[in-house]
Amino acid sequence: MLEQIALERHVASWTSDLLVPTWEVPWLLGLSPDITACLFSLDGVLAGTSAAHSAAWELTFNEFIANRIERTGGHFPRFDPRVDYYAHVHAKPRLAGVRAFLASRGIRHAGLANLVEGYLDGNQIVSQDLPVEPAPDTLLAALRLVSAEPGDAALSETTPAGVRAGRRCGFALVVGIAEPASVQSRLVAPGADIVAAHLDEPLDRRLATMHGRQGAPERSLRPPVS
Repeated sequence: MLEQIALERHVASWTSDLLVPTWEVPWLLGLSPDITACLFSLDGVLAGTSAAHSAAWELTFNEFIANRIERTGGHFPRFDPRVDYYAHVHAKPRLAGVRAFLASRGIRHAGLANLVEGYLDGNQIVSQDLPVEPAPDTLLAALRLVSAEPGDAALSETTPAGVRAGRRCGFALVVGIAEPASVQSRLVAPGADIVAAHLDEPLDRRLATMHGRQGAPERSLRPPVS
């Protein structure tokens, strides 16, 4: 096995049989005589896989960063495998590593999994052969998961194609999420009812309105149609 690993890593090496009685092996390894078996993790112990893991995370994160920059126009430093892998990802559960790296870039995640009734992911989109946005098919499929109709639902989207799909579906409210402000106009043209920098911004607006108008009827977040 060691010879095969050395071959795959292009490392010159040689091995030889251990010419000692088997009962002396624990002593040679510094183990107690009571130890009768050794378990080794292949990942990072018998095989140095940190470089491969770091390269995979670099590809994954930098694709995500590039897409986010394109959508939002913001500035987010790319994943640096020499720094970010050990600082945020190494030796952590995958989701914890993802959260740590995104937090280091100021990218917020809602953490609302316990409030989500259903989800439509890429695997489902492929298996159901659903056309992507601006076609409305993925949004309609997501609505079916929660037994809702477009006219009774609100949509939050980050892309012009997604906003356009929401309008085609007939959503009661389409919220565009984008930052900075210079990018938000890209979501108004396709038909976003309101545009915010973050998902919590519309809630902040509502709370501010309610606080300033105690006793007044609630008003819709939808701006008046001119």
